Amino acid sequence: MTQKSEGPAVSPATTRSRRKVRAASLSVASNTTLVAAKVVVALLTGSVSVLSEAVHSSIDLLAALIALFAVRFAAHPADEGHPYGHGKIENVSGTVEAILIFLAAALIIHEAIDRIMHPGEVSMAMLGAAVMGVSALINVLVSLHLQRVARETESAALAADAAHLRTDVYTSLAGMAGLATVAVTGVHIFDPVIALVIAVVILWEAWMVVTHSFRDLLDASLPAEETATVTDILDRYKDRLQDWHALRTRRSGSERKIDLHITLCRDESVEESHTLCDEIEKKIEERIPGVDIIIHVEACKNPGTECLEGPCEAVRHPLEIIRAILDKWGTHSVQYRDLHVHRGGKEAQIDLSLEVPQGMNVTEAHRLCDEIEKEIQRALPRFRTMIHIEPKSP
Repeated sequence: MTQKSEGPAVSPATTRSRRKVRAASLSVASNTTLVAAKVVVALLTGSVSVLSEAVHSSIDLLAALIALFAVRFAAHPADEGHPYGHGKIENVSGTVEAILIFLAAALIIHEAIDRIMHPGEVSMAMLGAAVMGVSALINVLVSLHLQRVARETESAALAADAAHLRTDVYTSLAGMAGLATVAVTGVHIFDPVIALVIAVVILWEAWMVVTHSFRDLLDASLPAEETATVTDILDRYKDRLQDWHALRTRRSGSERKIDLHITLCRDESVEESHTLCDEIEKKIEERIPGVDIIIHVEACKNPGTECLEGPCEAVRHPLEIIRAILDKWGTHSVQYRDLHVHRGGKEAQIDLSLEVPQGMNVTEAHRLCDEIEKEIQRALPRFRTMIHIEPKSP
């Protein structure tokens, strides 16, 4: 009996994209149903508050369609024309949705003021109140789902759509209260007044959406807590970095972009620096999921050859100790040159050339080097010493 081979593994990015598309499709379906119901009830009752809610839900439907398009388009991988991906389409969609909400609020205000200036009666007010209540319940459920998916997938488009529906919940409840008041008291002025309240809430919602979406379009930095996370991780590597600088962060839809420069000892091998960058990137990705990191490696520009574990300034004291020891051995007719202190792997190392008198044999030269190495080891126990023996020039 043969087993069916499993299909290729689905990447986390693909899973996030599918979740966003399903959530956006649900929003489209729910808003379509509510728009149809509110338009019918508005025509039957003549309620301007129900009509304003129908307009609001129509804008929500258009916003949901834009969000659906945005999350589909944002899922496309980077290509030659868009090397940084398509994530910012979500921020564009959020800005467009906010503009549409401003227009909807203007229409509602116009209708409400006209009804206040030219009063009219509302029929079947309780029917309108019932539709508003059902609308609020549906939007509570859908908005909670959208909010959860937006939070888990970092989708700006779904977050904007969820904000629309949350506002729709509040305005529907307000409309329901106004129509119920009209049905109980018979005072019809409550209907356009409630519509004005709904319009004010919608304007506030639009302002919040546009500021959030437009902020990311202008490549604003990541939130302070996320930037602090990055700097905290970099500070943990201060024993291996000369320094880090030029940290830049931004968002593109649900993706975060980070680039920075690190300075390493000029003697660091390409393999070592690449491994270190991979390690730093992994630590940041563990703390901030969905991040794209670019690290530019620079060699220490400090003059001379003195680079060591930690900042270059930290090598000055060890160098002074080494030079004092070598100068003392100068009384044995030996001289040193090419003194080089650096970090090889994870341990500090001293390299130097020692010139000995031409008449000195190998045994004596080797014993002399051993003595010098032992003295340096006692003064600097974390250092390895490599001495190259050369005959002194005539």
